[in-house]
Amino acid sequence: YQSESGHVLEFDDTSGKERISVFHKSGSYDEVNAAGDRSVVIVGDSYEVVIQNKNIYITGDLNLNVDGNINTKCKNYKLEVLEDMEVTVGTAQKITVGKEGQTITVAGDQNITAAVTKINNNVDVTGTITATVDVEAGSKPISLVGHHHIDSAGVKPGKTSEAKKVN
Repeated sequence: YQSESGHVLEFDDTSGKERISVFHKSGSYDEVNAAGDRSVVIVGDSYEVVIQNKNIYITGDLNLNVDGNINTKCKNYKLEVLEDMEVTVGTAQKITVGKEGQTITVAGDQNITAAVTKINNNVDVTGTITATVDVEAGSKPISLVGHHHIDSAGVKPGKTSEAKKVN
């Protein structure tokens, strides 16, 4: 069936090529082919309103490609990854957490690699810290060989016995 303005509703029963199609004159369409695959093309904006709950179950993979931005807003957000997770950020990442703070629990080791790591506040440590550090004051290296430290904030008193060569 084709309307006067050019919309088409099509039921094709050709053996092996069966399909159901709805075409809008703008170029948008919704089609189900003989294999049961569905294609939806929208040439303008798309809106969906669900008054109650919505669930989506996919037995295969989901690929989401967006040329623009993605903005998500919700009351609470829970993400559960059953196996591995990899996040790649092209330029910069910023995480802002409200007054309740942030808790990170890692069952195994955690490795942080960065050109520079800055901590702009106090650090409280429970456990043991093992560190290899280069210390600079301005642009001049400082040798810690023979440096004595006292017990403070859980650090045992002792003497630094090894250091890298200072120029």
